[in-house]
Amino acid sequence: MRVAIGGLILAFAVAGCGTNKLSGLGPDDTWGGDRGGLLIRAKGPSEAGRGTELAVEVQFDVRETRLRPGALKLDRRAPARFARLILTPEAGGTPVIVEPRDPGAGLPEAPPESGVWPTWMLASEAPGAVTITFPLARVWADAPLGDYTAAVELEYGNDARGTWRGKVHSAPFELALIESPTVATTYAAPTRLRLSGRDVFYGEEDVERLVVQVRPGFSFGLRIQQSDGGGMLHGGAALPEVPRQVGRLADGLPRGAEFRYWMELFESADPPQHLDAQRGDGYRVLWKREFKVRAP
Repeated sequence: MRVAIGGLILAFAVAGCGTNKLSGLGPDDTWGGDRGGLLIRAKGPSEAGRGTELAVEVQFDVRETRLRPGALKLDRRAPARFARLILTPEAGGTPVIVEPRDPGAGLPEAPPESGVWPTWMLASEAPGAVTITFPLARVWADAPLGDYTAAVELEYGNDARGTWRGKVHSAPFELALIESPTVATTYAAPTRLRLSGRDVFYGEEDVERLVVQVRPGFSFGLRIQQSDGGGMLHGGAALPEVPRQVGRLADGLPRGAEFRYWMELFESADPPQHLDAQRGDGYRVLWKREFKVRAP
């Protein structure tokens, strides 16, 4: 099943005449619509496990005679940062958009020492191909098992002088989302916290082994919050080993003063990065517990 997205597939059939100077492509090749001289096509698997990381090869090409005046180059960061995967259910329904992972993990990207971002010179070199990974875990609730028509969209609006700007789509390809098994993960969950001086910790004798089922493509994390507002976050291979210090009581607390800790084991569609940004896509609590300690 082929779906025209925003009329772009039809637009290519009309505007895609002539031969591509760089690669010799003719009008019958399976590229998406020509927009301002840039074309893309996507090569992906025919099926993928629900929630897994979907790697799609995006190929670029140029029609030099159709480049907009002054559009001499393409920012090499554009594919990884500004591409989107559009999944349209073949049974009908609202298209689902999957964003690639942010290479900067939500932080602003620091410019290179030269101050000039790397680019492709469109009139003299073909951009070639890049592989972009789309985390399907981010659309777990919106993209159930079934058959989809997939396409890649690239929209880039950099105002830098001489840089290509616009939006292009690949031609569609068929993708089936199939069941993917959960991953059994063992975690040493504390049953109590103890004090050593003012250090709050737990050891091997204070834990029970839990086996939790983590969905494919999801990250495993541990959040620790304290009643004084402090806290910490661990994820993936950085999950704490036993024994583990979880905090330290402040100096000057009156004898017997109560202090609380909340610990939460969770899975998330994005790797744990920032304490205030981990309750979004696919966040699910696997285990949680409250602990109380008293100042000595």
